[in-house]
Amino acid sequence: MIRARSIRPNIQYGFRDGEEQQVVAHVEGLLLEGISRAVVYVPSVGQVDVLAGALGRLAGRYSSGMTEEEREASHAAWLAGRAKVMVATTAFGVGVDYPAVRHVVHCGLPYSMEDYAQESGRAGRDGLGSQSVVFWNARKEKRRLDSTTDCKV
Repeated sequence: MIRARSIRPNIQYGFRDGEEQQVVAHVEGLLLEGISRAVVYVPSVGQVDVLAGALGRLAGRYSSGMTEEEREASHAAWLAGRAKVMVATTAFGVGVDYPAVRHVVHCGLPYSMEDYAQESGRAGRDGLGSQSVVFWNARKEKRRLDSTTDCKV
């Protein structure tokens, strides 16, 4: 149960049909607009490498598949602005309190509502307008849910 206020009025929430290609196109558009910082959450370590690779040098990586030193270096690059986008699994979260994150993008449904509230809440911590967008594909998500839970869609 989530007891704290998890939906903030300064964050615009949205859901869009799409997968990796649409996420890359969306984030590339944000980069062209000159975003300050963004976080892209993906469900697997492999997707971190795929999406960060597609986004190029302005994207950092963060996952449990990296060494602590690699994660620290990537996080430092993101904080310093050398990487405008952090592509990450849920491993990127604890201690992340950068106030000027304008966009949180999910490539696929988060694992739980609590994860969604925490991850989307990384946007707009300074109170300014921000966005949280979830890209998802119903067929792909149904397979994932069927294989990991008793819940049927």
